[in-house]
Amino acid sequence: MKLNLALLLLTATLAIAPHSATAADAAKPKKIMVEEFDTLRAKPQHVVLDVRTPEEFKAGHVPGATNVSVGDADFAKKIATLDKSKTYLVHCAKGHRSALATDQLTKAGFKSVIDFTGGFEAWKKAGKPVEKVFHKMEVKCGTYWCEVSDDMYKVLVDKVEGEPHDKSKTIPKGEG
Repeated sequence: MKLNLALLLLTATLAIAPHSATAADAAKPKKIMVEEFDTLRAKPQHVVLDVRTPEEFKAGHVPGATNVSVGDADFAKKIATLDKSKTYLVHCAKGHRSALATDQLTKAGFKSVIDFTGGFEAWKKAGKPVEKVFHKMEVKCGTYWCEVSDDMYKVLVDKVEGEPHDKSKTIPKGEG
């Protein structure tokens, strides 16, 4: 009888053990894919943290993202300035650097860190919106003012003495 009870307790313990979370598991950031990431990024308490290089970020990023490259020597110093009360949705290009960054964020005391494992490549593949960083300036083009950026220029027709006018025409570079 005692042997049967001991076996029953042992079986119950083994059945439950694989499903119980350890402290290490609880500290691991949740991993999410594109659709959940897109839903969560709309919440005001969530911050999209892009840990790719500044060059990758400038070439295209998730709208509203903040760029802190995990490869920077001063990454730890930069993340120390972030608000720990926020939830951070962390991503890189494909998932490797975001895993490194979420590990560092967790070790730095951030309680709410989520790893977007698909990364920016999955974001683009899903047809989600992409922002780019453009260099932009206004220059005088004959009698008109022009706004010039990396991929287009806009002729600001009838712009008067530095004041914008509502008549303008945008021309992709190479077409004008």
